[in-house]
Amino acid sequence: MSAQELNRLASAVGAGEGLLSSTPAPGGGNLAGVEVRKGCGPGARIHLDAPRHFLVISGDGAARAALADNLHAMAAAGDGGHLHIDYF
Repeated sequence: MSAQELNRLASAVGAGEGLLSSTPAPGGGNLAGVEVRKGCGPGARIHLDAPRHFLVISGDGAARAALADNLHAMAAAGDGGHLHIDYF
């Protein structure tokens, strides 16, 4: 994912809505895209919608803002960034 794509994702996460599509490789189990939704809190949820091959990110405003900040930081990192997301 390029820095530009990470920034687009970060903006969608911060706004609480967006759909970023990709062209999956034939025959692969690749993602078709990422969908961002507003959700009730507390926290953020990242899960796979397996039938659609979409990663879905949802959550309350504060949690999405924290994740968006981390994604922006990854985009700004010269090495492409690295992020661990833990369960709480």
